[in-house]
Amino acid sequence: MPDRLARRSSSLWIWTDSSSFALYTPTGELELKINESSGRGLRRAWSDSEARRLETQLNDVLAGIVLVADAKRTDRIRLERQRHEWAEAERRRQAIEERRRRELERFQELERRAEAWARSQRLSAYIDAVEGAAKESVAPSAGLDEVQRWLEWARREADAINPIKTATHEGTSTTADAASGRW
Repeated sequence: MPDRLARRSSSLWIWTDSSSFALYTPTGELELKINESSGRGLRRAWSDSEARRLETQLNDVLAGIVLVADAKRTDRIRLERQRHEWAEAERRRQAIEERRRRELERFQELERRAEAWARSQRLSAYIDAVEGAAKESVAPSAGLDEVQRWLEWARREADAINPIKTATHEGTSTTADAASGRW
């Protein structure tokens, strides 16, 4: 290869990969290309031709470089604006989703409390019925204390699941919970 290189001084050997060379021989035609996708419709290649040499087109080449660079800057600004709009749209979508999720949780909590209140009302009605039946059927000396202890225990249990009474006992107000959105 060195012998060939010496003999063909107008050609140039270029290392192309780990095991081969390519021989480039000048054609006498010069070409300039801008490898950039921005600026569609803009001229991005200039070369020697029979009518004009590349050296006489340098003003056109420089003007083309400036136009392509400006198009690239414009594309970059447009892309940045588009990314910002997409990010803002995603932020709004997530905020809407978060509001929906919170509203669903609030509604589920409302249903849970309403079901607990209905259960406590059902138990209270049952306890009142047991108390009425006990007063009618049990003689004052015949085990009324045992019935009374059971009635007190049963009322505590019914009150413990009643969200209106438990909120009041815990130092919070159910109306304040509802107004503040904690429900």
